[in-house]
Amino acid sequence: MFRGVLFFAIVIMLHIETFAAFRFHVQEEPMTLDPLHSHSTISSYVLSTLYTPLMQYQDGRLKPLGARRCDWLSGTTLRCQLRTDWLWSDGQPVTADEIVFAVREMFEQKSTRVDSFLGLKNSAEILRHEKPIEQLGVLAISRSAVEFELTKPDIEFQYRLIDPVVSPRRKDILADGHVSAGPFIFEKRVPGRSLLFHNNPKYFVKKPRPDVEVMVVEADDTALKMFDKGELNFHRRLPVEAAPAYQNKPGFIKQPLLRFDYIGVGPELEYQPELRRRLALSLAPQYRAMMKIFASLGPPGCIGLPKALLPHSMCFEKTAVSPYDSKELALLPRLSLTIATQGGDTVVRQAELFQSGWRKNLGLDVEIKLKEVKQLEGDLRKSPPALFRRGVNLERPTCLAALELFQSKSLNNFVHFENKIYDSILDKMRTTRERSAMAALCQKGSELLLKSYRIIPLGEIQFFMLSDQKFDGFRINELNQLDLSHLAERRH
Repeated sequence: MFRGVLFFAIVIMLHIETFAAFRFHVQEEPMTLDPLHSHSTISSYVLSTLYTPLMQYQDGRLKPLGARRCDWLSGTTLRCQLRTDWLWSDGQPVTADEIVFAVREMFEQKSTRVDSFLGLKNSAEILRHEKPIEQLGVLAISRSAVEFELTKPDIEFQYRLIDPVVSPRRKDILADGHVSAGPFIFEKRVPGRSLLFHNNPKYFVKKPRPDVEVMVVEADDTALKMFDKGELNFHRRLPVEAAPAYQNKPGFIKQPLLRFDYIGVGPELEYQPELRRRLALSLAPQYRAMMKIFASLGPPGCIGLPKALLPHSMCFEKTAVSPYDSKELALLPRLSLTIATQGGDTVVRQAELFQSGWRKNLGLDVEIKLKEVKQLEGDLRKSPPALFRRGVNLERPTCLAALELFQSKSLNNFVHFENKIYDSILDKMRTTRERSAMAALCQKGSELLLKSYRIIPLGEIQFFMLSDQKFDGFRINELNQLDLSHLAERRH
């Protein structure tokens, strides 16, 4: 009897081990699995399980994914042929009409992702309700071919097609992942704790992928404890202060990231150019120290793009800034620096260094305010705080993707920077194919942005990650996007 029970227990344990889920964490629960209403972290890590866009950036290059190929028919017309083996999890074939519907819904629902697709023909008029959605520059020319028509040339438009919003969308089902055209299907949610995804056997990358469980863990140090206990297989953001203890162990990952994190100076200080200048330049003595403390690849005060995009570093000038006297301080507005709680202890620590630097070098007392990321996002769109920290995953591996954040009409231009010369530089970047010319334009645009003192760039970023090495096939690119389409348990 005892032997039978023991054998049964061993079988159960082996079964659990064989079908173990790949577990990683996010800091807030994704309340929607619709890419039209999800912020970048959720899109990069969670939605990639469910959605397959037309293109993919992986291994340092752009390549077709849901599309079989995409070709420019002219300077403003791009045609994409869909894969013929691309099926929904219920067996229905993916069609070009479903791509068109997805792009139209982005405009109909006024998703924040629209910002990347304003180059489509008639997009501005449609947003102003001057033309019907049917006149948007996206058209299904056959069951398996879709055409994008632009108002003017944009050589980076193909890069925009890596966004999960350019994944098929059906009119007859909800965008909740229970029916999926991606590598996984959404199975269930445990509120406040986790989301579970099963393999989609109909997906064109034919693999017996293990389950994926996304755990909701607010603090990175809590997630680290779970990783050490074997409750997580992948820790996507190891706290900087913990890195030395793991850097010589198997599974330690250094991942340079294409991000554009910055301290934003809101429109409240638009008519305070001298205050903006002193806020930016007064911390120059601390910037190198901050770089070492946070193990970043470049110091704050410098545009955080790699040499491949910006060959010559662009940083604030090293100019001595005198502190304010008591009379000057009395005339200044009360300042606070707003940061998102999602950033964790590292972001709080960084804010405290800015706070102490401004107090020491300028005599300014700047309060630190913590807000939930959704609340901060809402504030930024309605009435941006005087000072705020924003972390941005770039959606394309280009300089233009970073500089576009501050274009005059950009929905993400929360500092309300407006400069006609800057905008014209960006227009030239959209038609420039020569690498050296693009780098020169990137240099000019970065210089104008820095000299406005509307942002304090936080330098080139890298993340530290951990894998328990029980799974193979998961891939992270420089855009901090997780690809699990080739996920597999490691064979020992």
